[in-house]
Amino acid sequence: MFLIKKNFKLLFFFYISIFFLTFIKIEYINPLNTSWLYNDNPDNAAMQAAWFFFKNDAWRFPLGLNPNYGLGLDNTIILTDSIPLFAIFFKLIASIVKLEFQYISFWYLLCFYLHFYFAFKIINFYTKDFYYSFVSANFFLLAPVFLYRLTLDPGGTSAYWILLWFIYYILKYKFDVPNSKILLILLISVSINIYFTAIISIPIFFLFLFKFFYKLENKFNLLKKYVLIYSLLLFLMYVLGYFSTPFSSSVGGGYGIYNLNLLTIFDPVVERRDQIWSSFFPSMKISQNSKFQAFNYLGLGQFLLILLALITFFKNRSAYLLFFKFEKKFLFFLGVVIVFLFFFALSNKIFIGPKLLLDVNLNYYLIAILSIFRVSSRFFVPITFILLIIAIIIIFVRFEKKKYYLLIIFLFFQFLDTFPGLKKNFKYDFKNFNYLNFDDIFSNYKIVNSTYPDNYNNKFTYLARNFEKFKTQKTNFTVQARFNKKKAAVSRVEIYNRLFNNNIYDDEVMIINNISHLKHLKTTLDSEKFVFFLRNNFWFVAKKEKLKMTETEINSLNNIDLDTIVFDEEIKINLNNQKYLGLGWTPPKEYNHLDNNSGMWSEGSRSALLFKLEGNEKISVNFFFEPSILRKNYDFFINIFVNNKNYKKILINNKIENNFSIIIDPKDFSSRDIFMEFNFSVLETPWEQAFKPDFRYLGIKLKTINFKKIY
Repeated sequence: MFLIKKNFKLLFFFYISIFFLTFIKIEYINPLNTSWLYNDNPDNAAMQAAWFFFKNDAWRFPLGLNPNYGLGLDNTIILTDSIPLFAIFFKLIASIVKLEFQYISFWYLLCFYLHFYFAFKIINFYTKDFYYSFVSANFFLLAPVFLYRLTLDPGGTSAYWILLWFIYYILKYKFDVPNSKILLILLISVSINIYFTAIISIPIFFLFLFKFFYKLENKFNLLKKYVLIYSLLLFLMYVLGYFSTPFSSSVGGGYGIYNLNLLTIFDPVVERRDQIWSSFFPSMKISQNSKFQAFNYLGLGQFLLILLALITFFKNRSAYLLFFKFEKKFLFFLGVVIVFLFFFALSNKIFIGPKLLLDVNLNYYLIAILSIFRVSSRFFVPITFILLIIAIIIIFVRFEKKKYYLLIIFLFFQFLDTFPGLKKNFKYDFKNFNYLNFDDIFSNYKIVNSTYPDNYNNKFTYLARNFEKFKTQKTNFTVQARFNKKKAAVSRVEIYNRLFNNNIYDDEVMIINNISHLKHLKTTLDSEKFVFFLRNNFWFVAKKEKLKMTETEINSLNNIDLDTIVFDEEIKINLNNQKYLGLGWTPPKEYNHLDNNSGMWSEGSRSALLFKLEGNEKISVNFFFEPSILRKNYDFFINIFVNNKNYKKILINNKIENNFSIIIDPKDFSSRDIFMEFNFSVLETPWEQAFKPDFRYLGIKLKTINFKKIY
């Protein structure tokens, strides 16, 4: 027994290895097997694809720069949750080992081990009972919030052991946590995922305030130490590349969407992942965004454990506080931290199930800042850990003779209740998208771009594996958490201009983003110089030299035709209905497309409309729009061309009516296919006009089109 306790780290390793081998499919463990990561979860595919481009790129400074993944989007390895600490370390290894490999399976094992290890350390610190602590740590290992996150996204966001590590320091040292330990955990956390840096910085901030105002340390020395700690943290962030994307250009939305619901801990259902984590509890009808990102279900065993502990605690509070050695100041400190974390997790929109209880309107700029950590529900996780820790220790104190029986009973209920989720996640079989008939395209073209570069493409999982398989050199076709919006806007305009000018690079193949882009390119590109490929419902376009179109592709392309006009009908234009649109349009909202039904913005200096005429009557094309004018004394011109003929010039300002018409006489054209181009004079972005963090070069938001015959 003494040898077991003395070598407990080795014991933990074997125990966790068994758990790991039970949880993970054997074929996923092989570091040379990367195919399982290119699966139905785009975040997993993005982690490995981003790592592939990072590994095969030259060393840059800042170290995390990854410009070939997200060409023109100013990407870093940080923005793909690829665990910067591991990515940089294994890039050094990759310079020696000339193979494609993954480190995620090792990361899985490390997360299991450290999660269990720090849970054990916390319980053992109070109980000094090795076996009780060992059994108790299994509650953390079987926590649905941990196992679900590890399966959903095995990148940096699954490192919940960082929170347990910090809780251990706080409970052990209280107000006297050594500065070296604070610095160490901050540096490690920011090298893995900045969410954990943000979460632990909240108690660190209050730790500073309490020490400052209670005069627990010399104020000058205290201030100097914390300035040094966060200066070193900021320096590491700079070295890793956190500041390569300007703050103003990377803020997005999401705060108040991916938030904590008051019933989250009771809701075991994640419908978007088709997972149920309880044999007993039904769905609480929480919004899908909250369910997907804010899953915090505890499990019946944890419920019963915490409930019994609470009942016991209120019968003899002073005895337990004495055992924990919680002085009033420290208890107050813990309470302030927990309350702050709780309300930040709730956000400005407080829900109970599907019902909105409170909606606090916040300033747009404040929302933008808070949305740096838009998945606010993650800030609730340390609260659940603290509750569980306290409950386990109360059971130890109150039920000295029955403590093991109670733990085993509660663990049994936890396992029984969460079995549906465990069954779904143990040996999780990722759905792999591996279409071999992409081979000829990816083997012939080393630059793979999209006609609409963005930070999140929902088709990514179908194609990502081919980057690694065929050694793609550059791509703007990505999934990443944040991106440089300004550079992305410039990149899209450059792509549009190149395509308007029939310019595709020799070694480049372009993924055609949607059917509207396909119709535009088919109409404008010279069939003698360009070819179109169709693979698994994906259309590609490239120069003609390297590959030829198959007969099937030729026939499929011939079946693609412009939309015929519909008379006397108000045709609403939106993200889901891009009828008649060509290149040069973008959704109403840049982030998450939350406003999908109110039109499409023109983006850049050129935007196109395409349609097919019927009959020989003159027609009036009537447009209803909203101009992108946010400040006074700003105006711009639209030059309208129809089949390359200059038809009309329109001045756009905040005084004109938000509609205009174009008269088209079919007799003026040899073709029934109409290609209408809007050329915009110099545009100002919303950021340039009103300091709104939208860097797109927007002209007009086209809302409806109406065709009428002129007799």
